[in-house]
Amino acid sequence: MEKTGKHEREEVSLLKEIIALSDKQLHLIQERRLEELLRITEHREKLFNKLKQLLSDESRKDEEVKGLVKVLLEKDSRLTLNIESELLTIKEKMHRIPTRLRALRTYTKIESYSKD
Repeated sequence: MEKTGKHEREEVSLLKEIIALSDKQLHLIQERRLEELLRITEHREKLFNKLKQLLSDESRKDEEVKGLVKVLLEKDSRLTLNIESELLTIKEKMHRIPTRLRALRTYTKIESYSKD
């Protein structure tokens, strides 16, 4: 399918930009830069909303669009796995932090030793 329409070119441009943001997100999650990751995710959502308005039945037949969508899906699968892994790691670390009550009991116990 020839890319003669403005919408088709804009779709391809948006997909390429979203793919580039996916790469950046993968890099940020690996470096545990979560705040930056969230900012990029917000920007990426805006691009997705634009893309949704442009997509048509014709664009689904476009080989370049199909290829870019496939690349995006692969990257997003990796990103999802990385985010889930990072969340699990954070959750495990949070469970290791003693609760305030446990910490208070431990402190009280230590204080009782120092009085002897």
